[in-house]
Amino acid sequence: MLRACPPLALLVFLTACPNATPNEEDKPTTGEVPAGTFSMGCNEAVDSDCDTREYPYHEVTLSAFEIDKREVSVAEYRACVNDGACTEPPVCASLCNWGAGDREDYPINNINWHQANAYCAWSGKRLCTEAEWEKAARGDDGRLFPWGNDALSCDRAVMDAGGGAGCGRGGTLPVGSKPDGNSPYGMSDMVGNVWEWVADYYSSTSYQTCASGCSDPTGPASGEFRIMRGGCFVNSSAANLRASTRVGFRANFADDGVGVRCCK
Repeated sequence: MLRACPPLALLVFLTACPNATPNEEDKPTTGEVPAGTFSMGCNEAVDSDCDTREYPYHEVTLSAFEIDKREVSVAEYRACVNDGACTEPPVCASLCNWGAGDREDYPINNINWHQANAYCAWSGKRLCTEAEWEKAARGDDGRLFPWGNDALSCDRAVMDAGGGAGCGRGGTLPVGSKPDGNSPYGMSDMVGNVWEWVADYYSSTSYQTCASGCSDPTGPASGEFRIMRGGCFVNSSAANLRASTRVGFRANFADDGVGVRCCK
């Protein structure tokens, strides 16, 4: 039986009345990331956990895009299932949020790449490219974490900070629970809570093709694995929870530490 949130060592690889505060459901669900250039990969100036898969540190130019402010929730995924466009996640132990009954605002987890891709398409969006995900997570200043270079803690991320998984709760927390950990563009949970599928095929050397810079990269044309980003609720070290951390898994892999957010 798979352990929650596979550790890195095993990886190969969610119209108000005028003058009133809008209700949560009335707020924009996506945020815009402006066009421009950012540095992608491991920034040795601030990072002591660099991995060979994150080299070289290189410039990427991206067109403007939008990205979900929060990880896709159980309620959002349920709407896709009810519409017949998504399949239900497999039933698993207590760490799975689907079918738990009281976790509609928790991240959908235990979904594979195909289910994540189907949800994004149904919602009128798509899976983010790896480059889009990383820019949304860290901005354009080469920071280590979404909030900057200050150390990991449960003030900013749903993780194991020494008191147990999920900041001592044992599992995921509702999406957007750690606003102090938001990225420069206002995205929550971009490290911790659940790993997030992105569109790209995985290659340990794909950054080498962009060593001199590139525009709107989409990764390798094919591959055996797909990429996940961001770490999850059982992870405790920066090796798993940095903005530049990248891992690969087979597209049919599902785990209670794996979810998604979408771009457009």
